[in-house]
Amino acid sequence: MNPYVRGTLFFLVFAGLATEGYFAARVLVRRLEIEKGFEKLAADSDAAMQQHSVQLREVRAARSDLHNLALTGWGRVWPFSMNGNINAINLTPGGRLTVNGLGRNQGLKPVTDASNNITAPGVVHMFAADGNNVIHYIGEFSANPSQLQDNQCSLEPNWGPTQQEIASWDFRGGVRFRSEVPPGDRIHFATANQSLRRTNQMSVETDAAIVQQQTLRDAAAEALAIRQRELIGDENGADVFRHPEYRIGLVAAISNLEDERNALQSAVDTLRRLVDAATETRTQLVEQLHQSVGAETIPPQLSSNE
Repeated sequence: MNPYVRGTLFFLVFAGLATEGYFAARVLVRRLEIEKGFEKLAADSDAAMQQHSVQLREVRAARSDLHNLALTGWGRVWPFSMNGNINAINLTPGGRLTVNGLGRNQGLKPVTDASNNITAPGVVHMFAADGNNVIHYIGEFSANPSQLQDNQCSLEPNWGPTQQEIASWDFRGGVRFRSEVPPGDRIHFATANQSLRRTNQMSVETDAAIVQQQTLRDAAAEALAIRQRELIGDENGADVFRHPEYRIGLVAAISNLEDERNALQSAVDTLRRLVDAATETRTQLVEQLHQSVGAETIPPQLSSNE
């Protein structure tokens, strides 16, 4: 057999085997990377959801504790009844209240020193009744000194109410303002408000983390879809002659390479059989010539050592 042909055939066989190994290793590595990344994202997202649920329960518990505290018998009281002057209270953005019928003439005044200089704004505590006539503590408000008039005031919350909290305020059942509350309960309210503020901040951060995790999960899903198209093919992929995997996928491309390798091996085997048969035939002819003519008369180029 021609050494060049034999070398070419062996090279093609080894090249096919090397190509198969390369693509198989590449597919395995990418698959493991994708599965590991997806599992991590799923675990992080589940943990964030659980943390979010716990924090929501803490928020509800803090709100319940805050609203269920009753305050009676302390300082001055300014009632706004359901069927009376409740419409005098107007809610503005940010939780600020404009109240008609509550001002200097009603006894709401800022704190002043001996020289009558304002040292602190006047403070009121707001309570509101719900539809079941249950009183809920809304919170502590400061009367803006620059907007404090004889019969009107602008009240600003002394804590950071959330938009959800502001939306839950309902003054239709009646409202009353108090100038004082028991010191111990006031400390409890302040502590509860701080806890609520921290919990709300944690809830916001958790929500942001969940959104980020969802974004990462969506990105991972998109990456997984891309890898799946690489593996199983993409009918809209580029049609490149030397890279059929762009369209038919790595799995089909490797399968085709295996088929080509098998066909090549079959062709090589056939050629080997033909070469063996031709060699056997040639040997038989040489032996026949030796027997019929004699080895000394056989030209050198027909000897059995060729």
